[in-house]
Parts: sequence; C-alpha cells; structure tokens
Amino acid sequence: MKKILTCLLATLGFTAACAQLNYEVDEFQTKGRDNGYILTLDGLRIYIAGDTEDIPEMKNIKDIDIAFLPCNQPYTMTTEQVVKAAKIIKPKVLFPYHYGQTDVSNLPAELKSEGIDVRIRHYE
Repeated sequence: MKKILTCLLATLGFTAACAQLNYEVDEFQTKGRDNGYILTLDGLRIYIAGDTEDIPEMKNIKDIDIAFLPCNQPYTMTTEQVVKAAKIIKPKVLFPYHYGQTDVSNLPAELKSEGIDVRIRHYE
C-alpha cells in the first residue's frame, strides 16, 4: 500500500512526509497516533499537525508556507502553545483549526511581530 500511495502522490505532483509522534505525551497524544504531515505541492510546503502539542520535534519542521495547527484543550494545544509552535515552525500563513469553543481571536495579534499571517476560519 505504501508503494502505491507514493506512486499516486508522485503522479499528482506532490510528496508527503510524516511528522510522527514517537512517544507518549499524555493520555490524549499517544505514540504513532495523531501524526502530522508535511505536503509539498509544486514547491509549496504545507504542514498539517495532528492532535498534538508544541513538542520539541517541531524544531525540525522547516520552510513551511502554510501550517494548520490544532487548538483545543485537553486534546491539542492551548493558544499559548499554538503561538509557541508557530514561532518555532515560522510558517508564512497559519490556520488554527480544531478549536471548537476555544477563543483563538488573540492569535493574529500574538504573531503579527513574527510576520505570520494568521487566518481564522470557522470550520463547521
């Protein structure tokens, strides 16, 4: 299956790399589950984080154009953790998602000095 998926991705013109969680964070973020992915499409790099927190391995995620970071306790990050993760990853554009009732309206102001364009959408 992995070989078929790799061929399909290449045919479609993009590649994917798994940013896998290789250890337990807590009962909500477990090893091998809720992985993040980096998609590359014609040079555009998109990071889609799974249900994660601002883990140290994010320092290895480089050259991201668009990042999707989850913000919803207790399952993912707090707004403070999203800010910290965004400052580590340094995407050009950030879409917070999975935030449910969490107030993410502070994120654009928190990341403005970093040059990160925060775009808040209501995904329902």
